[in-house]
Amino acid sequence: MKMMDLLPSDQAGRIGAIISDRESTAAALMTTDFITAARETKVSEILQQIRASRRTHDSVSHIYIVAGEERQLAGVVDLRDLVLAADAVALKDLMVSLVVTVQQDDMREDLAELFAKDHLLGVIHYRDIMRGLITHARA
Repeated sequence: MKMMDLLPSDQAGRIGAIISDRESTAAALMTTDFITAARETKVSEILQQIRASRRTHDSVSHIYIVAGEERQLAGVVDLRDLVLAADAVALKDLMVSLVVTVQQDDMREDLAELFAKDHLLGVIHYRDIMRGLITHARA
């Protein structure tokens, strides 16, 4: 039995795209395992949500601040800033609003150059982009 057969299909597809020799799209590299919140959400509320979610430490590094029903990305809050902030502080006061976003069909090699705003569909980790680029550079 292959190791990939043991993984859920979405994870197997993502990992397959990362380790393959072909170019990968942003959609293939992104994960949908991330936490979003509204700007007005208080630190205490989001910390409760994170604790209740029982997520692994690898899946929580930032809180993605979204607006409206279309989940327009407004900014991000680093988990370290969140932990150090007072409970009553709103996430809008902690967020960084200059965020790099990409289209889901953009190619891996182009990801670093794109800065267009779009709806939040998923998150691509830096390590996943670099892993593919380093593999291509050595070939």
